[in-house]
Amino acid sequence: MAIVIDILLLALCGFLVIYPFFIKSTDETKRTASLKEKLLRDKEAIFKTLSEIEFDYHMGKIAREDYEELKSRYVKEASLVIKAYNELLKDKKQSNLEDKTQVERDIEKEIEEELKRLRNKKRRG
Repeated sequence: MAIVIDILLLALCGFLVIYPFFIKSTDETKRTASLKEKLLRDKEAIFKTLSEIEFDYHMGKIAREDYEELKSRYVKEASLVIKAYNELLKDKKQSNLEDKTQVERDIEKEIEEELKRLRNKKRRG
């Protein structure tokens, strides 16, 4: 009977030692997913802000100097967010390489379209 109790205690100790390693990988996956979502939300918020700045400038609510400063600041912030997003994607396994390149192309295309739209608005105003 004592041997059975010893074996059960040993198994319980082994389980308690190994269990955190399995939880950590799950937590890291969730953390990576939530960081990815946050970066995408930040990117959308920055583009929305850039659009609002452009609109306010053309409506005469913002001086040219303020407009240029704000636009510069938010474009830099957008590039940092996109860079962080790309770094996050690079940390994924090599098997996701095709998805990563597609996401990068989509992001670059979206940025180019937004900049093109902002430039067209600027030319019209």
